[in-house]
Amino acid sequence: MNEKKLLSMLAPWDGKDTVVVYLSNTRQYQKLPPSRCVGICPQLIDQLDQVFGKENIKTLKKIKEKL
Repeated sequence: MNEKKLLSMLAPWDGKDTVVVYLSNTRQYQKLPPSRCVGICPQLIDQLDQVFGKENIKTLKKIKEKL
């Protein structure tokens, strides 16, 4: 049920930021496909915090360097 809820919450926030989900039952990380990339913004983070709890939401910023 959480998977469907998460995917429906992410759907309106199309963008270029990759989503990675931690699966507690298998203790593994699952990277969602590019079609599920989002545009991170405060409104999306607030929605996710309210549903899944602030302690369960993390954002990371990776900077790609050109060599």
